[in-house]
Amino acid sequence: MGAFAPTSAVDKDLLQSIRDSIVGPVLDGLRKEDRPFVGCLHAELVLTPEGAKVLAMRPCIGDPVAQAALPLLEANLYEVLAACA
Repeated sequence: MGAFAPTSAVDKDLLQSIRDSIVGPVLDGLRKEDRPFVGCLHAELVLTPEGAKVLAMRPCIGDPVAQAALPLLEANLYEVLAACA
């Protein structure tokens, strides 16, 4: 198992579709249940001809995901984590 990012397989339109059809509804549902999410939500997705499908949603970030995702972070990691605390 591994992780890599960024990928040319996800263009801006697909990323917006993932936000609109997967991530946004999950966060909206948590808010509606009075369980607002604060932290890192790791979405494991598979790309199919019909679009992105969810394999798992995890409220954490660890190896190997962190190794691929953290270099893409443009903000100070400490400040991001402190804002979540």
